Amino acid sequence: MASNNERQTMLTPKSAITYSKEYFKSLIHL
Repeated sequence: MASNNERQTMLTPKSAITYSKEYFKSLIHL
């Protein structure tokens, strides 16, 4: 699922912001 999200992020700049937020959240969980 992560790879799919990355592809969507490249297609939609707005999603990049949301993806980055989710990315930081995942780092906190790790």
